[in-house]
Amino acid sequence: MKHDLKAYGILSFIFVLSLAGATCIDASELMKAVVTAPGVAALIGALYQLARDQAAFEKQLHIQEKQFQFTLGAASHMANTAFDKHVAFCEKYMKEIHDAVQTLFREAETPEALVCGELKLISSKFQP
Repeated sequence: MKHDLKAYGILSFIFVLSLAGATCIDASELMKAVVTAPGVAALIGALYQLARDQAAFEKQLHIQEKQFQFTLGAASHMANTAFDKHVAFCEKYMKEIHDAVQTLFREAETPEALVCGELKLISSKFQP
């Protein structure tokens, strides 16, 4: 929470000046009340400033929380989509490798057994 130190400094100075003026002057009670009025107003102003600072801080926290929730939601969807695409790629790629290994065991090293072109095709299909 950030406080406006300049405003608090001015309000404190007015309060101290008013309090010093009320104690130092030798006048009637009415005159002392008039001299202390700015000090009371400064205290009320300081309380108002504190309330404003607190409200601004809470508003900023709320905004940050909403931004975090939005970012998390978007990132979560993107992660799920990327994971699903990766799974689809892995399944197709592994199926093709499995078929190639079966062909190698069945027919040995023949041109039909060498299916690297298919693997490259699957890999290029899933490239961004």
